[in-house]
Amino acid sequence: MGKNLLVFLIIIVNTVFTLAATAKVENYQPVFLDCSRSDAQAFAVAIRQFQQNGVAMSLVVEANSLKTKIARQQDLSCKQINRESFARTYYSQVLQQAAANKAQMANAGVRRVNREQVALTVDMCPSSKAYESRFYDWAESAKAALGVALTAAWGMRHPSELARLKEMSKTTNDITWINHSYYHRYRAGVANAQNFLLMDGTNIDAEVLGNEVFMIENGIVPSVYFRFPGLISSDGIITKILGWGLIPLGSDAWLAKGEAPKAGSIILIHGNGNEPTGITAFFRHLNQILRFGIGSL
Repeated sequence: MGKNLLVFLIIIVNTVFTLAATAKVENYQPVFLDCSRSDAQAFAVAIRQFQQNGVAMSLVVEANSLKTKIARQQDLSCKQINRESFARTYYSQVLQQAAANKAQMANAGVRRVNREQVALTVDMCPSSKAYESRFYDWAESAKAALGVALTAAWGMRHPSELARLKEMSKTTNDITWINHSYYHRYRAGVANAQNFLLMDGTNIDAEVLGNEVFMIENGIVPSVYFRFPGLISSDGIITKILGWGLIPLGSDAWLAKGEAPKAGSIILIHGNGNEPTGITAFFRHLNQILRFGIGSL
């Protein structure tokens, strides 16, 4: 068999397996249902229902850990949520915390974690540039917990880099996949009040729910966190985000802006090549960050 033919056959086989592994998501709907098992200590909440490969599925949040999972609806027993019981959960408390500053346009939502360790979040906005391989090489070697704020627009343009991040999440790194919107629209020179998700013509459902669908179709379990593009939002949009069961995630240490990390900081850097000053600042602060420790969201 010729070498070129062998390579062609390998490509065909890999393509078939890739297509089989990314079944299309249909009928994707927000819900808010109590799916706790009778023998479970933790409250479990289904926040999405959908069909995939003909199977009814749910995206479920463990209300006392905020961990998410995808489960078959036939394996769940769900009912209308008891709001009084839900109000006692950690999930409810964090949603209320995130809502407290929803009227401010910039950096609303949760900006710190309640512990000594920092949370390290990496925004992957749309970019034509190569991703920050130096940072991800370090993260993989250090087995650091990461919050990766993913946009579909970046993932579709950089499939091999996304594949590496997915492999890291399976083997070396605890990655929390943060919804960072589908398109992450931005116009240079336009005021924040008319930019990002506040831009005229923005379809919030497509930006938020569509990005979750992109993740699921690519084998990624979306977390309960949403990071606004540019950290710019409005009261009305945050109210909708909260109503979908998502926690808006800000930052008190956007390193490229000169904000130094402190104990409990949610650190923000860009891993998409668009903000190399933030990566430089990260390595400059690395010893201090390691003294705090890096924990999961």
